[in-house]
Amino acid sequence: CIKLLFDLGKDLPSVRQVLRSDKYHGAICAIGPERGWTDDEAEAFITAGFYSISLGQPVLRTDVACIAALTLVSDALSNNNTP
Repeated sequence: CIKLLFDLGKDLPSVRQVLRSDKYHGAICAIGPERGWTDDEAEAFITAGFYSISLGQPVLRTDVACIAALTLVSDALSNNNTP
């Protein structure tokens, strides 16, 4: 299981970039508020083993970001695990 921290960075990798290299069977997703994570919050997630990634632009409302993130993760995981 991979831990994904969705954040507001322009230089962060995408879901596909992070998940294409290995076969994962699940993901834990952390999706924050529209303003983004504070530096302390982001550091705590990184310390806990999360990969910081981006949903891209524009910034989405939290409820929409949840749906978008889960769709992208589900698609990437199903593509990685197809023989």
